[in-house]
Amino acid sequence: IASLKLSLHEYNSKNAQFRILPRYKVKSEGEYVQLLDQTSFESIKSPGHFFHASHGFPIEAGRIVSELNLGVDQTGFTILKSHTHCGEFEAFARGGQFVQLFHKELEAYVVAEGLFDDEVTEGVHLRIREVDQLNARTLRQSTSAITYWQVESEKTMLNGDILTWDQQFRFRHATTRKYLCLQQEGSGYVVSLLDDATDPHTVFKLHPVLQETAELKFESYARIEH
Repeated sequence: IASLKLSLHEYNSKNAQFRILPRYKVKSEGEYVQLLDQTSFESIKSPGHFFHASHGFPIEAGRIVSELNLGVDQTGFTILKSHTHCGEFEAFARGGQFVQLFHKELEAYVVAEGLFDDEVTEGVHLRIREVDQLNARTLRQSTSAITYWQVESEKTMLNGDILTWDQQFRFRHATTRKYLCLQQEGSGYVVSLLDDATDPHTVFKLHPVLQETAELKFESYARIEH
């Protein structure tokens, strides 16, 4: 059976969009995707075509690989965590994880709006989350994608180790995939978004208000230094 080639590209289009579906009828569409679930990926551009793994074939001694392509036959994929459970270390942030930057006094999130490979519709700003006592959803932490930033080690985005205070890293916005940046403009400074991960204006540090551990802990009060 002929299959379509899968490859990596820098731009976004319907060819790069897929639906996560349950592999078996144990779960139905609309239910939460959980760890260890068996899933399949269906193409938005070509409905009825799924991620498919070919039969394994050797490329060198002791190494067997499979080709990933798009076909009418489904291959099941298991949802796994990026790292194993580490007990007490689960409270610490790791490189590559998503975090929210929340201003406690203003009760506002650092956000931006836009989609990757498209123009930014709203630049970096603080957005106050209005609380309505009659709406239980507003009493909880925001789950909007525009409030999330991916923490990357300054040296490499592939570093998934636990982050420490005073370590240098970058904040990459979840939806625009651009980096938080601070640049001088006239007599002041402007917070914006930048594509270039090597630009020194995208490097920041976090300093704890009250330091309990050397590691960067979730829900900690901190100051951001450029």
